[in-house]
Amino acid sequence: MSRFGAHAYEGDRAFYVVQTDAWVERRLDGDTLTVDVVAHSAVLKRLGIEPAGFADRSRVDPYAVRLLRVVSAVDPALYARVPETTIVFAAPSGGPADKVVAALNAEADWPVIYAPPPAPRDVATEHPQGAG
Repeated sequence: MSRFGAHAYEGDRAFYVVQTDAWVERRLDGDTLTVDVVAHSAVLKRLGIEPAGFADRSRVDPYAVRLLRVVSAVDPALYARVPETTIVFAAPSGGPADKVVAALNAEADWPVIYAPPPAPRDVATEHPQGAG
């Protein structure tokens, strides 16, 4: 994730990943939120990352692979008010959320902002012979 974040564009105290490179797919099931960060295989290859090492594919684009999945309990009423973009912040596993929030507020580290997914691809229409 850190190498991919370095590919992002620097903005106003954040790094932005363009939707043509990667995006975040979110799914709410009751009070369980699943967040998948996915990227196009071609982008990973340009970064020197072998996409074959990622077995799971995007739900909307079969040519994109899942880099990271996070699952958490959320309040569905609060989640209904969040924007479509997703902020990803690198933090040690199991670390307290208060430290992450403090680092963001202090602007010690910049988050990486991902767009929502593009429209689902119709692979049969794009590649009628099944070639990818």
